[in-house]
Amino acid sequence: MPAIPFDSHTTGRPVRLLCSRAPSGSDQDDAGRCRFALSQDRRVHWVLGAKDGPQGTDADWTSGLEALAGGQLAALVWLAEDLSVHDFLLADRLQEWHAAGLRRLSASHAGREVLRIELPAQHLHAGAPDIGAVDAIDAPAVHDARSLLSMSVQGQLLLAPAATAAPPLLLVTASRVAPQDFYTHTALGRSVQRLRAAGVPLRLRAACRNREPLACVYNAAIGSGFADHTVVFVHDDVVIEDHHIAVRLDEALQHFELVGLAGSQQRLPGQPAWPFPQHVGRWAPRGQLLGCVGHDTTATPGAIRRMRKVNHFGGTRQRAALLDGVLLAVRGQTLQQNALRFDPALAFDFYDLDFCRQAEQLGLRPGVWPIAVTHLSAGNFDSPSWLRTYPVYLEKWGEKPPEHTS
Repeated sequence: MPAIPFDSHTTGRPVRLLCSRAPSGSDQDDAGRCRFALSQDRRVHWVLGAKDGPQGTDADWTSGLEALAGGQLAALVWLAEDLSVHDFLLADRLQEWHAAGLRRLSASHAGREVLRIELPAQHLHAGAPDIGAVDAIDAPAVHDARSLLSMSVQGQLLLAPAATAAPPLLLVTASRVAPQDFYTHTALGRSVQRLRAAGVPLRLRAACRNREPLACVYNAAIGSGFADHTVVFVHDDVVIEDHHIAVRLDEALQHFELVGLAGSQQRLPGQPAWPFPQHVGRWAPRGQLLGCVGHDTTATPGAIRRMRKVNHFGGTRQRAALLDGVLLAVRGQTLQQNALRFDPALAFDFYDLDFCRQAEQLGLRPGVWPIAVTHLSAGNFDSPSWLRTYPVYLEKWGEKPPEHTS
């Protein structure tokens, strides 16, 4: 199946978001953190106001509908002040829903509306018809946004059952913490607790107090008992924001056999990292990078770089040559039907690049997909471990480091 193109990257039409609370990086509550992450998406234009919501004669909402009908906006969104949208890839979701023919979405909590979304009609003709004309042409039922977007009000998750059942997840990770501390001392452990509370079917295989190469931990989980699962190899310092992750990955694996969050479209001989085609720190051209990952090291002990940022590297739902190993997903059946395994010689570095290259040799397609995840690390290129493993990786693939150029 072909990947779904992301229209907003090419048309330049923004998403207009109305709310009464400005996003701030200093906010520590869920609503503030979510708004701050979402505010870093340049496709989303914020308008403060609309305290009473989109109903009635609210001027911002009315003018937004006019702009939407005139083809100036990709979508119009209103958020209640106390609503937390956990999925900072809202702009990508809107494109998905528009492609699926959805027009209006809404979510309610305790009898009041907390979210409303309007998408342009599929068949807007030239010119800007008035709002009444558009409504008369195409007025489908309002869809329940709770089944499509992760959000909460004052900590209470708003989650409707998914329309289609997705395969259960098998999360595989390695951690240095003790087993009794995994669910309280790791970001992934806390995420697993939240996902289970939301009803996401998943199993967990965590190698605690681990000192073995990731490949050994990951390969040990590739067994005949999980052929019907979506197997997710993921770091333990990852916060899974999206409570619909099982459905997202099921959709992604209908397009690609190996799925990650970010990567690059091209691979050069001797490439040292997926974002750096020749030398660490020298980024690939913008059009070659794909995907999106959130990063937050503000509370990470010993972090070399302090940052709280959502990195939008490039388009999503696209085929990739290399993927970031922070999260890799593949169907259990695919692993069992192919000799696709992680290389223990690559301990904790380059295992992801090597895995992508193995998949490609087997005729499997790697690709990126929009899933809201925050990594509590900023990467550790040029570490002693990385420097030791780089020559091993190059020798395996018969390559040499790129020559330095000025």
